[in-house]
Amino acid sequence: MISKQYIVPSLQALDAAYRNAATQDDAERFAKLAIIELCGWIEEAMDEVVHRCSRRGLKETKNLEYCPNDIVKTTYGFDYHKHFRAMLIRLVGIISVEVIESKVDPAKHVGLKSTLGNLRVVRDSVAHTHLKGVTRTLDAPSVTMGNFGRVYDGLLDLYRTMRRVGW
Repeated sequence: MISKQYIVPSLQALDAAYRNAATQDDAERFAKLAIIELCGWIEEAMDEVVHRCSRRGLKETKNLEYCPNDIVKTTYGFDYHKHFRAMLIRLVGIISVEVIESKVDPAKHVGLKSTLGNLRVVRDSVAHTHLKGVTRTLDAPSVTMGNFGRVYDGLLDLYRTMRRVGW
């Protein structure tokens, strides 16, 4: 199961801090942190799906070591195709990934992929800049929480589907 016990309270606290911020700069900092927190959680959740799948399917010690060392540790990012799907293909093969993707809820899968694509653009814009006293538009933490819901639902559905098909 993909854990949300840490990210939900963190996003809720950042949302409360955002709503009660004394200045616009403080509000922007809370919004920026919420986006970065969510994206960090997404990377960890994707890694966890791959780890769990490997622990269920692999038996040999060297293969069990290969997954975290050569698949997960060498992947940085949360793009669906470039990072997550690529890790799954390296672990279970493209045929298995195709079977899994054909059995997931299409609405959740599309929601996952589109939200990840949008979040990547937002995350890159906030992670590679600092607040310069210039007003800019950032998603409020409540929007980030909505994005979390779509990502969580999509990853959970994909994870459960993997379990149903034997991974």
